[in-house]
Amino acid sequence: MQKLKDEQVTQETMSLAKQKGCELFSFTISALEKQYGGSSILRHDKGLTQSLLARWLREVHQLHVNVYPELGKWEINVYSFIEKECMFHSGEEDATDTYELGMEAGLQEALKLIPDVTTLIHH
Repeated sequence: MQKLKDEQVTQETMSLAKQKGCELFSFTISALEKQYGGSSILRHDKGLTQSLLARWLREVHQLHVNVYPELGKWEINVYSFIEKECMFHSGEEDATDTYELGMEAGLQEALKLIPDVTTLIHH
């Protein structure tokens, strides 16, 4: 039986998430260091998981990433609970081979819908 694990986001997605104000990664490391007495062993890059970023998008920005099978591929929709509509649809040409690749692409598309933190500060 294959061991299941929570998928990490790519460095590109993590960087984009930080631009949009997501501080889940640094908070997680800080909390762990505090809990375990500042141990430097926790400093290695554990990354941000797809499921945690998806939850942040849903709860903080009211965006839901939906990855679903279609004709042997995985297509993506990003829904806005605020706008009450689909804000992005991948279509057949941008469908991915795996759910995880689809989720990664969907997370990036959802993040692109959010203004950068620096843009919000300067307005």
